[in-house]
Amino acid sequence: MPMPSAPPAPQPSEFPPVDAAGLAAILDTPEAHVGEGFVAYAEILAPDTPEADVPADAAAHLVTLSARQPATAYEYVGDNQTVIVDPEGRPVETGDVLLVSLAVPDPESFESYYDLAGIDSARFDVVELEVVGLYDLAQDVTLGELRLDGDEPVLPVSVRNSADVPMEYAIDITALNPDGSEAATSIAWSADIAPGETGAADVTLYGAVPDGVTFRIDSVSRYAH
Repeated sequence: MPMPSAPPAPQPSEFPPVDAAGLAAILDTPEAHVGEGFVAYAEILAPDTPEADVPADAAAHLVTLSARQPATAYEYVGDNQTVIVDPEGRPVETGDVLLVSLAVPDPESFESYYDLAGIDSARFDVVELEVVGLYDLAQDVTLGELRLDGDEPVLPVSVRNSADVPMEYAIDITALNPDGSEAATSIAWSADIAPGETGAADVTLYGAVPDGVTFRIDSVSRYAH
């Protein structure tokens, strides 16, 4: 009787995006996920890691993996540092943020890929990569319509937390006159917002606000507690 053929290897287009819990499970026990593929974000901590045991044409990079695209450098650095190996040896630099399709290799196929302070780190093979950069937090912010709250004008601001942990947001906003000149600046602070949830960060503008005023988001920051 002929032996059944092995199932075809998954294609990168079939790799699912990983969530925070799924990524943690893969990092904790990669041997339980051999042959699987997933999509995550990788921030380059050290390119061309010399301690990695890889083929001559490949490049190994020390990275921090995250399920969400980081908005600031080292936003997700923690115990999720690992090594990714790009068989094509494509150049990357420290601080680059990549969207990567990764495959989990058989740990018996290698001796040691990276020794981080005496501890072997997990290794994942790059199937596809794209340099995407840091996430633009302005995408999390929506400005509403100016309204009066008593005698003071209030600009409603809603904020969707795109991170995997509760975050407090700070939004710097400038009010612009109809001719484009600056009328006033202010900052909106939110309370902690749960992951994936939307919170409010309304701005009270003190003093007269001219007719036809518009608003510009100058910067957005977020903080975990």
